[in-house]
Amino acid sequence: MVRVEIIHRLDLYEPTAHVAKINKRRVLQHSEPLPKFGVRPSEVFDHDAFYHFPIVVAEDGSPWEEANRFLMNRLTGVLPAKHRTLESLAGDLRHFRQWLVDEGVDFLQIPMRARARPTYRYCRYLHDEIQRQNIKPGTAKRRMSSVQNFYRWLSVDGYEFDQPLWLESEVNMMFKDRHGFQRQKAVKSTDLTRSFKAAKNSDEYGEYIQDGGKLRPLQKEEQIAVVESLRRVGNIEMLLAFLLALTTGARLQTVFTLRFQHFEAPLREGLTSHRLKVGYGTLIDTKRGKQMVILIPAWLCQRIRLYLHSERYQQRVLKSKHVYKSDGQQYAFLTKTGQPYYMAHDDEFAYLYRSPPRGNAVTQFIRQQLRPELLRNSHS
Repeated sequence: MVRVEIIHRLDLYEPTAHVAKINKRRVLQHSEPLPKFGVRPSEVFDHDAFYHFPIVVAEDGSPWEEANRFLMNRLTGVLPAKHRTLESLAGDLRHFRQWLVDEGVDFLQIPMRARARPTYRYCRYLHDEIQRQNIKPGTAKRRMSSVQNFYRWLSVDGYEFDQPLWLESEVNMMFKDRHGFQRQKAVKSTDLTRSFKAAKNSDEYGEYIQDGGKLRPLQKEEQIAVVESLRRVGNIEMLLAFLLALTTGARLQTVFTLRFQHFEAPLREGLTSHRLKVGYGTLIDTKRGKQMVILIPAWLCQRIRLYLHSERYQQRVLKSKHVYKSDGQQYAFLTKTGQPYYMAHDDEFAYLYRSPPRGNAVTQFIRQQLRPELLRNSHS
């Protein structure tokens, strides 16, 4: 089976036999008369290493060269791709490779007949999967887009295809800017990705919103029940974090990447809330790095300040392997072992983890402690 493996630390360098440029830490000794070989800093990558790099392993156990070079190419941009983006791309390419194996298709062989070409055959397969309700249209469109980007890179990298892999055109896409005005921009579209049209929800006033799943705002009585259950469970970190989410509407990744310094200074007298900028350019993560301001109630800020100066929090800090240049950069919420519940995407200590924390401990708390307590309370 084709699979994706994660390399904890991928060293980025260039091989060299130039004695003066050899990095002594990585010299490879060979028997005479072969010269010494070593490595030197790469001129292609900005960093010496990338942590949690995914590679696609082919069905015979060997790395899929073209796919992995494509993934490495995503590290050469002005802003290198994040590891989660690379994992998603690797997953899509793994799926494509498995389909190639199952169908006996050579992805570099492009027949004269359009419908027999790998891109069109894979597109048809994805539509069949949608009909069988195995995947959603959005997933199929993303996979098709990943395969297209892979082929685009192959063309840039020197691979020549005698026949077109798809039909491309320019279309105008309508969108609303941050001020709410209707705008349009020209984007390139193909007949492959255009074929996946997800039906939009016509009920704009429905009970749920779509944001990684069906979500709905909690009624006042439900919010009270959640807070009361949290108090009974007695986990102060979860109580404060959930109060932040309830009062600000912040996402999990935002709440759990707040730092000590954001609550260090007491609020000026008379203020009812603390304005906090989050997103790109701050230490706090948001969806796609979107910049915004959240308003944290003054009473909640005061309780979080008290917690951050408590012995319980200080004990967790002492267990943390994250020793920042400034103590204020430490996460406001840590597990009992000193780990963050959710690690920021640009955290310098990501190398310490085989898989960086992404809120799994929060999900486990909800499943094992909060939800059972809520059910017990509703039946009493």
